[in-house]
Amino acid sequence: MKCILQLGALLLFPLALFSQASLGPILGFNNTRYKYRIDNKFMRPDCKDVVLNVRAGAIASIPLDGKGAFFQPAIVISSNSQRSDKLTYNSGLLSFSMLAAEIPLSLLLKGPRHNNGCWFLSPGIYFGRNLSGWHETKDIAGNYIRERIDLDDDMVNGTKRGYMGARIDGGYEFRGGIAIRMFVQQALSNFANRPDPAGFRVSRKNYGLEFAYQFSLKKVPKPGEKQGDK
Repeated sequence: MKCILQLGALLLFPLALFSQASLGPILGFNNTRYKYRIDNKFMRPDCKDVVLNVRAGAIASIPLDGKGAFFQPAIVISSNSQRSDKLTYNSGLLSFSMLAAEIPLSLLLKGPRHNNGCWFLSPGIYFGRNLSGWHETKDIAGNYIRERIDLDDDMVNGTKRGYMGARIDGGYEFRGGIAIRMFVQQALSNFANRPDPAGFRVSRKNYGLEFAYQFSLKKVPKPGEKQGDK
């Protein structure tokens, strides 16, 4: 986790020092869906409970052309839990959860401003790392078993830590730097580290709502003060 936070800090803060850039916190909620493929057949858990996972981090916006296009990097810590009655065949999986750190890199496109606000669209990619995880199952006797997930990129039958994916979000930015956005993101990497002929794959999709507040790092001169005056 430390390396992800350091990488995010090295990415956000030097860029945010760029004049005209803005920086601020982001907080939101997401619902997670895991998808599995066995023998080239996709199977989704029978989910009956909607789990609201929390995500929080920091986001920056760096103007590219002065006409509404921005480069928007962020760093987010996100929980990714899902509850279901069954996974595949006779499995009794009840819940599956992972804590992850993600670095989204997006192209922010803002529309014309009206009524002190504007709509925006932001497609992009993201890189992530699973930090920890656990799953809970129910055996034949009805006992609940809670176990940690083995996270190791090199462990056979383990779960990979690193992944990447694509995302898109859109929403409305109010006057003062407050924005509300809806997003969808899909991991493109296979979380399962199983070199078997069945081609077992695990992927994750998130969709949710985020609130962001960004403040400009550029000093605004006071009335009668010239730019650059102390």
